[in-house]
Amino acid sequence: MNIRKLFSLALALLTALTLLAGPAYAEEQKDAAGIADGLVFYGMPGNDGTAFRVTRSDAGGYVLFLPSGADAERVPFSFPFPDGSYITFDCGAERQTYDCDSAADIASLLNGSSPAELDITLRNGAGVILDSLTVTAAVSSSVDSLFLTSADPNAHGRSWTAASKSNVSSGSLLMLDENGAVTHGCAVDQIKGRGNSTWGFPKKPYQLKLAQKDDLLDTGDPENRAKKWILLANYADATLMANQIALELGAAIGMEYNIGYRPVDLYYDGEYAGSYLLTEKVEIGSGRVAIFDLEKENAAANAGADLSSLPTGTGVTENGARYSYCDGMNDPEDISGGYLLEMDYAERALEEVCWIETVRGTWVTVKSPEFATRAEMEHIASLYQSFENAVYNNGTDPDTGKRYSDIVDVASIAQCYLVNELSRDIDGFASSAYLYLDRGAEKMKMGPLWDYDLGFRERSPGTPLYTVHGTFMNRIYRNRDFREAVSDIYRGTMYPFITEVLLSEGENDGVFDSFGGILGRIADSRTGDALIWGADHEGPGQDISTEQLRGFISKHAEIMRSAYEDWADRDDEYHVFTDVPADSWFAPEVWRAEDIGLVHGASLTLFSPFSRATRAQTVQILFNMDGPGDISPRPVFSDVAEDAWFAEAVTWAYDSGIARGAADNAFRPEAHISRQDIVVLLYRYYGEPEADVSVLEKFSDRGQISGYAADAMAWAVENGVIKGTSKTRLSPTDTANRAELTALLLRCYQITAESPLF
Repeated sequence: MNIRKLFSLALALLTALTLLAGPAYAEEQKDAAGIADGLVFYGMPGNDGTAFRVTRSDAGGYVLFLPSGADAERVPFSFPFPDGSYITFDCGAERQTYDCDSAADIASLLNGSSPAELDITLRNGAGVILDSLTVTAAVSSSVDSLFLTSADPNAHGRSWTAASKSNVSSGSLLMLDENGAVTHGCAVDQIKGRGNSTWGFPKKPYQLKLAQKDDLLDTGDPENRAKKWILLANYADATLMANQIALELGAAIGMEYNIGYRPVDLYYDGEYAGSYLLTEKVEIGSGRVAIFDLEKENAAANAGADLSSLPTGTGVTENGARYSYCDGMNDPEDISGGYLLEMDYAERALEEVCWIETVRGTWVTVKSPEFATRAEMEHIASLYQSFENAVYNNGTDPDTGKRYSDIVDVASIAQCYLVNELSRDIDGFASSAYLYLDRGAEKMKMGPLWDYDLGFRERSPGTPLYTVHGTFMNRIYRNRDFREAVSDIYRGTMYPFITEVLLSEGENDGVFDSFGGILGRIADSRTGDALIWGADHEGPGQDISTEQLRGFISKHAEIMRSAYEDWADRDDEYHVFTDVPADSWFAPEVWRAEDIGLVHGASLTLFSPFSRATRAQTVQILFNMDGPGDISPRPVFSDVAEDAWFAEAVTWAYDSGIARGAADNAFRPEAHISRQDIVVLLYRYYGEPEADVSVLEKFSDRGQISGYAADAMAWAVENGVIKGTSKTRLSPTDTANRAELTALLLRCYQITAESPLF
């Protein structure tokens, strides 16, 4: 008996049992029939590469989202059931009946309503319902479709790749344009997850590495052919427009290298995955960051060597920057240029092979060359440290006499700043901020722009400008040539583009996209994405509508126009922290402590002076003050993990006899710290010098001072480190806030400084 006849008999038996068993067995049979798994649609007739199923949404329902260009009047579908069974599609009063391999007229079912509820029912030849499913059906338009198929979808498919960024699969890619015509088809050597904070969301971003170079953006420029491409999920941006707008702004103001992009509807292993932004990768190469490729020269100088297997070492430049390098590599002849750097956070930088840690504790990853020699890292780390030294010393490196503008191109800094300021991006100049140095170039340049899905949100709403309050940009702001460059670019190029093109009612001006053009192109794609992932995402920050986004851009464009009118003549208006009033008792001390790197803000613009200080914060500031160099964290206390942000400082404090912990070997890093305990740590830091406890007699609450803290408090009073909360009270057991902690530590720093700080 052949398989087909056996299947027919089995189905007949199941049908009979269904009729006899009643509703309970019918429900079991419904699961077995599996419309959701077995019913396959095709984005393009006759092309198996465009096969897809109904997709289960993040909320638990089912979605049928037809790709742009699909003929909605004739949507091919198939179902693996024997002759005699048939499918009905019901939408409102409209019903259509088909054999299990046919083409449905979805257009007439929806009747102009997209999305709409569609009931799909499977019946056998006797009319008995075997399975039914209600889906929300919609049709995309104006957006290309990207069909991504894993080589082994069962073992190494979408769910496996989404489980970990270390899981890498392979497969194939097929792209259809908005009219449904195939434009690209190729093998994909690598499909893997990517991203930092974005990787933690349900909708995953991906990186693709094609088997052969291709221009997936159809620019027509052969230089734009590349292997690596990015699929940005934009889950944190409910509008799906932020990254597109940022990149349009970058192109409009003349960024030397600006990332190209294209919105796509992604179908991954036969399921609709949402609306994505297909972009170029930030990398060195033709059509990308088109500078000299030092990585290729490193490979040639180390032919036959597996660079990824080499051990890494660390070094320190003459100007104090710490760096990692690949040990055992040969240097190419010229190491002067071909570098791509990214400003980033410590935990991310340490995941890379080569990184830089500056004397102020900021981190930079070396994206290219990925495997760098010691001489290369010495060169680029020293150069970046010189740039930082200049930025934090009124624009001039005190060691070399070079201006910051001699090291990094001012116009490129101004361009990046302007897009970050308009978007109020939370990661501005802290992460996803790139710099590059070409061979033969006199200076580095900043760019390209990247990662704005968290941008265009209200932050510090009472602050007209936002990014200029960040520690790094606030130092650069103090230089007149930077302020002039910002004013010139904004008034001459950026503001006219925003008002005349970006916010115009027209679709585009033939070169750049307008807000309406971007929104119109992705409108139906946004609908499909919302059906799968929800209209209101639970990402960081607040979700905004497209109209709110337009209003945000319009509002802040005018704020910036007003601010930059006389920027060149103003250099004392913006302090780093907006919650440190100029007339507060602690303002000079907080500003000075931040200026020399003793303290950092609670956020880009806030210091939180009245928040209670913790033991971890205190030890970390002492560590910053001492600058002991490279410390390897150890588990010296039971409640301090080796990867904690303060672990290095706690290890140092323990080894130095400053932090001794409690009887249970706990440090209690998040515990609020009292005024007397801060003084005790400082006292130990300075070697527990002799003190005259009689100086405490003038304070009526001296009896509240713990026995272990008496000498320390006497020393602090005697040397002006601590002041009373009144003429007669020290308040030793009161918990200290961040302003008080900063004042105490700065006074200690002042005692040991070679010259007065203020």
